[in-house]
Amino acid sequence: MVKKRIFFILLFFLVFVCVDRGIGWVMNNGLNRYFGLDSHSEVLLIGHSHLMLAVDKVNFEAGIGHSVSKYCREGVNVADRYEMIRQYLSSPYSDSLKVVLYGVDQFMFTGEGLSKNSYKLFYPFIDEENMDRYIRESADFKDYWLHKLICTTRYSDALINSAIRGYRKDWSNYKVGNLDVDALKGQIKNGTQRHIHFEQDLIDCFEKTLSLLTQKGIRVVLINTPIAEPLNQYEPEEYHKIITYLQQKADSFPCIYYWDFNPKFSTRYDLLFDPIHLNVEGQKVVSREIVKCFNHPQVGCVAGEKRVDMYSTGGAVSGGEGLYWKYESWLKKMDYQLYSAIGAAGELFAIRTPLYEEMPEDTLLDDFMLSLRIAMKQYTIAYCDTAYALESGSADMKEEEKRKIRISAGGLQSVYRLKELLNPLRYGILSFQYVSHRVLRWSVTPVALFLLFPLNILLVVCSESHPVYFLFLLLQSAFYLGGVYGSLLSAKSVKNKFLYIPYYFLFMNINVIKGFFYLKRHAGGTWEKSRRA
Repeated sequence: MVKKRIFFILLFFLVFVCVDRGIGWVMNNGLNRYFGLDSHSEVLLIGHSHLMLAVDKVNFEAGIGHSVSKYCREGVNVADRYEMIRQYLSSPYSDSLKVVLYGVDQFMFTGEGLSKNSYKLFYPFIDEENMDRYIRESADFKDYWLHKLICTTRYSDALINSAIRGYRKDWSNYKVGNLDVDALKGQIKNGTQRHIHFEQDLIDCFEKTLSLLTQKGIRVVLINTPIAEPLNQYEPEEYHKIITYLQQKADSFPCIYYWDFNPKFSTRYDLLFDPIHLNVEGQKVVSREIVKCFNHPQVGCVAGEKRVDMYSTGGAVSGGEGLYWKYESWLKKMDYQLYSAIGAAGELFAIRTPLYEEMPEDTLLDDFMLSLRIAMKQYTIAYCDTAYALESGSADMKEEEKRKIRISAGGLQSVYRLKELLNPLRYGILSFQYVSHRVLRWSVTPVALFLLFPLNILLVVCSESHPVYFLFLLLQSAFYLGGVYGSLLSAKSVKNKFLYIPYYFLFMNINVIKGFFYLKRHAGGTWEKSRRA
């Protein structure tokens, strides 16, 4: 009787273990399919629910023409994501990985509001060495061994759902409905929204993650998906601080990029399900936006947007330069809508690898020359304002003068070296854009500008019966006086946004003329770097 009882106990134990392990195998297989951990991918998405609901995996893959693994989990913090990346890199499928899209937002370094038990999300992977260590360090003794020994205890309702969706190949966004903006504003007014903090251990972990990826030669895109504008504005200084930090990280590494979709979509409340998550339509729109610059075979180069920080330093230099680059960015956008952007700023642009060519060593504007050479090969330069580089203005107007003279000299050099682009019969609309946007600015415009004033005086003297000439003279005089007064205020470090425009406009055109003399005595492609504020 005792032997029979022992036999049934052993049999029950054996059946239980087999069933338990079988269920675990089935569930893990589904999860691996859902998270893309069971196949080779060139692009890996890492993040929490923001990114998960923002990207349509199927259409994203079709748009970029590369395989994608979407490893996004609800509520995972920066430390969790580090382990997720380590987990993926330790798999036999990671050898094809080229790009990681890493979800970021203003709350990523805020420990408050994040789950302290997020390690439980990784119980299905407890048998993997890296995850085993991570869970063992976080869980208590009893909890750890319960899940280590019994597979069926590892799966929550959310994980079971993910496993089923993995077998169904279903990565859809099911968030239907729209954000209640008034309710959100009420919550902010009542102080019920969490605040932005910077916890050093999370910052250290984030930077460790970037180092791990960049050392392996993997490009990283820090992608900030849309969040409702009231959330972005209720703590503007802290918000600006973290956005600047993320952009600086991108600027510090040649293979790190920062894409921010908030400027374009944070006020599109019809695309938001709640303050931080996109709905079904929002996912479609943002997914298309992510891939649109690379979904056409004729796009050879993608130019990002250059922005100057006009708030950290408030002088005439940063203010004037900032306004100039807003105007320049608008022109690039219009050019691209017409046919192609005319040039790309060296701070942020990407090209198709086969189209790269070495520039002569004495080239002053290699970014402009390289991008235009690509356009001359019948490719277009796409403009993407959601990817931008943020930099401070020059330390003072003397330093800014050095930059403008060099750029003007480089522009004149480019006009000569790209002279074949002046032929509209060969290059059509590209030639028109190049001449109107660049050539005239760097050659005819500065000379014509300073001839207008004496010619206007001559017209007034010779044509007393035409008051329109006198009106134009008054307007020109006011403009030049505004520029002179702006110069005097700048010397005294006095801020006046109204006078930034005439002062900086005249300053730029004077330096174009100086650039001609710089080019005549210049030899070699090296130049003195301007100090930044």
